[in-house]
Amino acid sequence: MLQRDYHHTGPRSRVSFNFLNLTILLLIQLSSIVFADNLSGLINIENNKFFLLSENSTKLEVKPLNQTTSLNLQRLNTGDFLMGTGEILNGNIVLQSIDFVGLKKLLGLWSSPTSWLNFESFSSVTVLFPNDIRPTSKSVTLQYSISPANQNTWRIFFSDEKSVALAILKLKEGTAEIQFLNSNTGEPSKLIELEKVAN
Repeated sequence: MLQRDYHHTGPRSRVSFNFLNLTILLLIQLSSIVFADNLSGLINIENNKFFLLSENSTKLEVKPLNQTTSLNLQRLNTGDFLMGTGEILNGNIVLQSIDFVGLKKLLGLWSSPTSWLNFESFSSVTVLFPNDIRPTSKSVTLQYSISPANQNTWRIFFSDEKSVALAILKLKEGTAEIQFLNSNTGEPSKLIELEKVAN
């Protein structure tokens, strides 16, 4: 009777042990997600190294975790804003992903054949309509955010209290293109070509 009980408890112990190991592995994997932080700050490039300067003036070197993050990081310049996911490890930022950016060279006043766009900050743009660059009833202020797309373009989201519009941004020295996309089909719709007027 004791021998039969022993044979029954052996497999149970092995099953419990295996289940415990599996649980520990899952907890380790989940902890790497749970403890990933949202990090943000201004980019500073020194000797081909990227540093993130936070609001409290802490400056840490950024170490990309993967190739995609590395390529997106290389597109940024000193003075650009970065918001991403990562963790602080051994005095460095191990960056898992870049979620949103602010592009310093986009800031300022731009003109197009139909409107003026004043990118006042990394999150706010005022659209001014023809022949009047003064903030009047003919202007509208929108919120915007930028995220990486491919090597040559950025996704840019414009929003107000009622709607969100998605576009693709191509930014060059002194010129830019904003290609709006149809919200239902994703196909290109309106194209705005811009020239830089003032910083």
